[in-house]
Amino acid sequence: MITSYVLEFNDGTAGYTPVTTYTDNSMTHTLTQADDGLISGTRYYFRMSAINIKGTSDYSTEIVVACDSLPNPPASISKVIAKSTTTSIFI
Repeated sequence: MITSYVLEFNDGTAGYTPVTTYTDNSMTHTLTQADDGLISGTRYYFRMSAINIKGTSDYSTEIVVACDSLPNPPASISKVIAKSTTTSIFI
């Protein structure tokens, strides 16, 4: 019987680091830039292992997650139409 699962991640520059341990099947965890130091545009590698009274399993297949990057800036503004009650901007 599995007693816990361990989630680990790697930013590609160092070894894997444990993120959290789960003791039931409600495995949800949120990583953030503020709390975990994630960097926009960086790829992160995740894997899991299971633990029971006999020891730790082999690792799961690694998955790769890319953090969202900032969007590109919009193209140049081509036209602005200003009226007394509305303004329209065309990109």
